[in-house]
Amino acid sequence: VKNNLIGKSVYNEQDEKIGDIRDVILDAKGTATHYVLGVGGFLGMGEHDVSLPFSELQPGKDRFTLQGYTKDRLKELPQWK
Repeated sequence: VKNNLIGKSVYNEQDEKIGDIRDVILDAKGTATHYVLGVGGFLGMGEHDVSLPFSELQPGKDRFTLQGYTKDRLKELPQWK
């Protein structure tokens, strides 16, 4: 399941692409708890990775939607390492 999510695009409700799923954080039982999104950058350079709770992203047919965020707002979140 995790490999099917990595690389998927994330858009906000204004249909602006705001990032890509870089990783999925699992708990000890293998349940997804957080997504790691890569925001900004070009070809992986200069990207700012942030972690968001699994419940905040809404899956769609070929993308995910994250309500209430812009690229700039995501870049203001602490960087995930």
